[in-house]
Amino acid sequence: MSDPAVRLLVVAVLVALVAAASWAYRRRSAADAARGAAEGEWPDLPAELAGGPPGTWVVFSTPMCVTCTTVQADLERAFPGHRVVKVDATQRPDLADRYAVRRAPTVIRATPSGQVRNRLVGLEGVRAHLAGAGATA
Repeated sequence: MSDPAVRLLVVAVLVALVAAASWAYRRRSAADAARGAAEGEWPDLPAELAGGPPGTWVVFSTPMCVTCTTVQADLERAFPGHRVVKVDATQRPDLADRYAVRRAPTVIRATPSGQVRNRLVGLEGVRAHLAGAGATA
C-alpha cells in the first residue's frame, strides 16, 4: 500500500471507532434514562446523604470535572433551602454504580427521606431542569 492509502485507512478506522463509541454511549444513556423513568426505580439515598426538608441534591463529580463546581453553584443558587452535596465518584464507586453514573456531573435529587425524584446528567441536563421545571421544585 502506498503512504496516502495507509493514511486514508487509518482515518477510516478512527472514524468508525468514534462512531461506534458514540452509538454505544447514546444507547447506554437512553437505557439509564429509561431505567430511572419509573418512579421508585432508583434506590433511596443512603442515610448519610439524605437531608432535612425540603430535600437533597447529590452532585457526582470526578477530579477532572470542569463543570461540577458550576452545577453545584447553580443548584445552591436555585434551591437555597436544599442541601447540596458533592460526591467524588472515584472515591465512592459503590454510589456511582448504584445510580449508574457514567458521566460527571450526574445529579440526583431526593426527598428528605432519601427517595430519588430526579436524575440529571451533565451541565445541560441540570440547566434544562432548572429552566423547565423551575427552581421551585
